[in-house]
Amino acid sequence: MPFPAAQMIICRYDLKGGPVGTARVTDATTVAELQNAVNSASQRLTTNPCEIDSVTYVFFTAGTRAAFFTFDLTSCNAWMMPQSVAITGPLAGRLRSLSPDGTATDR
Repeated sequence: MPFPAAQMIICRYDLKGGPVGTARVTDATTVAELQNAVNSASQRLTTNPCEIDSVTYVFFTAGTRAAFFTFDLTSCNAWMMPQSVAITGPLAGRLRSLSPDGTATDR
C-alpha cells in the first residue's frame, strides 16, 4: 500500500454469503502490523492447500484514501485474491479475532 493506514474495516462472510463478523480497527499498532503483513506477502500459490471457511473484505483507510483487499480465510493461511498470494502465520487468526462471529465491533 502506498500510504500508512489510520484504520481498517473488516467484513467477514461465510461461504454462502451470510455475514459472520465485522470490525473497525483504529489501534495504530494493530493496523500497522496487519498492513505490514499484507505489504510483505509474496508466496504465490496456484491452489490453496487448506480448506476455505470464510471470505473477508478488508479496507485500509487514511483520510480520503483507501486500499481494498479480499481474503479467503483458512485454518493455515489468508489467501489474498485475485493475486493468489498466501499470507501464512497469524493474519487469518488476527482477522477472525478482531471481527468475532456475530458481532460488529470497534477496536
